[in-house]
Amino acid sequence: TGTANVSVTKADTTLPVVTVGTPPQINAGNQGAYILSGTCTVGAGSVTVTIGTAPNAVVATAPCDSNGDWTTPATDVSALPAGTVGIHVAQTNAAGNSGTADATVTKVDTTPPTTPSVTVVNPPPIDAGNQGGYILSGTCTAGGGSVTVTIGTAPKAVVVTVPCDGNGHWTTPATDVSGLPKGSVTITVTQTRRRAMSTQALRPPPRPRLARAMPQAATPSQPSPWAGPGHPCSCWARQRWDCAAVAGSRARSAPGGTTIDVVATIKGATAVAPFCVGPAQGMGRP
Repeated sequence: TGTANVSVTKADTTLPVVTVGTPPQINAGNQGAYILSGTCTVGAGSVTVTIGTAPNAVVATAPCDSNGDWTTPATDVSALPAGTVGIHVAQTNAAGNSGTADATVTKVDTTPPTTPSVTVVNPPPIDAGNQGGYILSGTCTAGGGSVTVTIGTAPKAVVVTVPCDGNGHWTTPATDVSGLPKGSVTITVTQTRRRAMSTQALRPPPRPRLARAMPQAATPSQPSPWAGPGHPCSCWARQRWDCAAVAGSRARSAPGGTTIDVVATIKGATAVAPFCVGPAQGMGRP
């Protein structure tokens, strides 16, 4: 009987056991230093953590400590797209055997919202004919939130909130502004994006509102001292006068929105006594 003895090696086929703990949601506060942790097999090598998928995947390596735990260093995952993010964890021992674990987490949209753009178009002068049903309109950023229109200043300001339609336009309903005092009336229009966006305010120069004439002794032959050649305002006693005040407006940006202030233009009215409303001075008399 012939006998032969040989020896062979049986490779280590034991797979490391690795897990990933409940991953925290990725948001604006932690996306620049995101940390994951879990358990691992002691002596089976370090743990490789892949967050996301190619081409935006972020890979971090964490050692497996003597207690069988692993923790990644703070990792920047801000480049990952919003939505569901896959997490793959692998530990490979010296024999080449790999244990894996998978999890998913949600990354919220951390893109800063764009600043809405809002305007008011050709605000009409406020007079006896429209003060009980005053209407304003303008443009806005579709999807950028509702539009708040403030007519006048506290404590008598009138505030109206209207939607911005899909075409980027807004219009107020007929609004009673008869309680506003005579003189300059400032119109402030604000659009605020609803998603974590703060209201924004802008202030342009005020525009005059028609003041009622006060009884005075008429002198038809004598013009107002403002009625000079080229003067923007001219009037005569008991006659029609035209006062064209140039509208002024300006805009400024603030966090979360844009506000435009516009002042109404007064042009053309009939005086019952000699007076005139100037672009800045108010009411003058001869």
